[in-house]
Parts: sequence; structure tokens; C-alpha cells
Amino acid sequence: MPLFLQAPSYDPNGPDQQGRNRLRIEVLDMHDQCAAMPMTIRKLLRESYDTRHARWGGFGPCQNNGDCNACAAQEPIVLGYLPDRLPVRIDENGIPWIMNRLDNGWGEYGVMTTLKTLANAEDYFFESTRIERDDTSEYLWLVKSKC
Repeated sequence: MPLFLQAPSYDPNGPDQQGRNRLRIEVLDMHDQCAAMPMTIRKLLRESYDTRHARWGGFGPCQNNGDCNACAAQEPIVLGYLPDRLPVRIDENGIPWIMNRLDNGWGEYGVMTTLKTLANAEDYFFESTRIERDDTSEYLWLVKSKC
């Protein structure tokens, strides 16, 4: 599956070749991106798991100039000895937290993680691509692979 997402072409002169546009969009950093490095939980759930649907925008920069075969960004990550089913809460900044339980909301024990870690977790997958919500925040269920 493709991981390299080439940046769209951009002509700073505009359609009239004099720099005048009806709508001016300034993007300072038009870099190539990697579908293995999602920047939001929704990009992780919808496009990182099946990168055939991945589109440019919302991913981290390509680290290896388009050579996906020798890239460290897609190396599998082993989460270790954890229970078979774990809740992952999303805080107000979009940062995922692997929680012990959902019972006490944010008062429960949790460990902050990264979207890249969740995208490349070798031994876990998300039970569903639907984000659930309780009184405290949004959450998902991470389930251990039965190998």
C-alpha cells in the first residue's frame, strides 16, 4: 500500500502569471508526506490503516525522500504485555492516552502515547473506526491481535 504522498503542485504566480488570484492560499511548507505518520486521530482511523485512501494533508513529513522500503517511520512497534482490550481516550488537544479503564474518566491511570505508535502497533488494532464519547471525552477501543 502506498505510504508516500507527494505534495500538490503550486504556482505562486497564479492563473494570470502576475501573482493575482481571486483566492490566495498561503501554504508555507508544501512538503511530501508519509501516510504512516498521521497528525489527527481521524486520519489514523480512516487513512493510515488502509493507505489506498490516503490523500495529501494531515500527515507528517516524509523522512526518507519517498523510499518507503528503507524507512524507519513504518517499523512495527510492540506495545508489550498489556490486557487484551484497552480504552484509548483522546484529550482536548487530540493527544491519545492509553487508559487502564473508562470508569473514572480522566481520574483513571493513563499513559500518553503518540498517533505514530498507535498506527504502527504490531500487536494491537482498533476495534472500530467509530469514535465513541462519554461524559468525559472521546475514546476508542484498542484490541490485541489473536495470533
